[in-house]
Amino acid sequence: MIRPMFAAAAITTLGTLPVFLLSAQAVLVQDDLGYSNLQIGVAATLYFAAAALGSIPVGRFTERTSARTSAVRAAFLASVSLLGIGLFAVSYPFLLVFLAIGGVANAAGQVAANVLLANRVPARRQGLAFGAKQSAVPASMLLGGLAVPTLGLTIGWRWTYACSAALALIVGLQNS
Repeated sequence: MIRPMFAAAAITTLGTLPVFLLSAQAVLVQDDLGYSNLQIGVAATLYFAAAALGSIPVGRFTERTSARTSAVRAAFLASVSLLGIGLFAVSYPFLLVFLAIGGVANAAGQVAANVLLANRVPARRQGLAFGAKQSAVPASMLLGGLAVPTLGLTIGWRWTYACSAALALIVGLQNS
């Protein structure tokens, strides 16, 4: 029961990390790239729109394959999103593209985590399991906030994304 809970929480955390890192480090990103508050807000909106629109197709994908396959793909998509933002967000369209990929990663991770827990956790423990999974979103916000003083202000916002991408890749490989 512990392994599926950890996998579900990790995938959910990583799926939401691109937008929460952007929100927490918005001032650093704006100073570097000159984006306005409106542009940051539109970018975050696009992320959540991609997550909402991607939920049905990734749900179908998860049903055709497996929760594990979908979780691994979600982690790899999150890694692509995070690394893409860290390395290639030199213009606003690139930021939007990689945030949209992050939104789809979030959708895939949410669906995969839910199916994983429903299939692998006994019914009497599912309340605990789903509660732990739901705590991953606030944990992602916490990590986004902690990233500012620990990484963003010391080695830069781009490295924050690169380190997060490496973490997503590790989680994907652990679950493959």
